[in-house]
Amino acid sequence: MLANIFSNFYERRFYFFSKSLPRRLISRILDFIGYYPRYYKAPPAIQIEPTNFCNAKCISCSAPRSSRNKGYMDFKFFKKIVDEASQIGTKRIDLYLHGEPLLHSGLIDMIRLIKRLGIKIQIATNGMLLNKKKRKDCFALVSKEKTS
Repeated sequence: MLANIFSNFYERRFYFFSKSLPRRLISRILDFIGYYPRYYKAPPAIQIEPTNFCNAKCISCSAPRSSRNKGYMDFKFFKKIVDEASQIGTKRIDLYLHGEPLLHSGLIDMIRLIKRLGIKIQIATNGMLLNKKKRKDCFALVSKEKTS
């Protein structure tokens, strides 16, 4: 419903409304509700799950109850996804979904690849596997880190 209201506004360009709200605020509202105007050629951000294994059993998370097969993403497949995202103009890659990204042995190589292509990186972790070395290696390269 809200997406339809804003899409109608954006497509028909109701200038009386746009003059009262700065364009940047309107853009943030549209991004928040998940509406991407037609002028985007690529999603501004994509989410990649390096692994769906997790070392925690949070009661709020659906991962422990998931029926999906557990595994780690192959680096060649990851590289293909990231290369395609870079070519179409994606600006940020989030390395998390239901798994703990720090469990993937190739995470640092994944981060380096993304950084080399000039794409911003965001990681969410439960922080249980962080030590000084891993924190220094991984998060020195990351644009934004979330620890829950």
